[in-house]
Amino acid sequence: MTNNSIRLSMADFEGDKIPEVIVEFYKGEDVEYIAYVSDPDRDGRFDKVSGNVDVDNKKGHQKRDDDLLIALARTFVKLKL
Repeated sequence: MTNNSIRLSMADFEGDKIPEVIVEFYKGEDVEYIAYVSDPDRDGRFDKVSGNVDVDNKKGHQKRDDDLLIALARTFVKLKL
């Protein structure tokens, strides 16, 4: 049986002192795909997804996929880890 997992992290790729949220999807030990959620308007909303990722398994990438990734990233940013 293969485990599916998600790894979340934050890094400031753009050097603007606003971190991007990195969402990595794994199947077993292998990375299946990676998406980045960023805050281009610098308003704290984290509302831009880079990477066409199908997270809901409904025929390719759609707005709903972005909405799910944005919600996940916004929740992650609120955690004090």
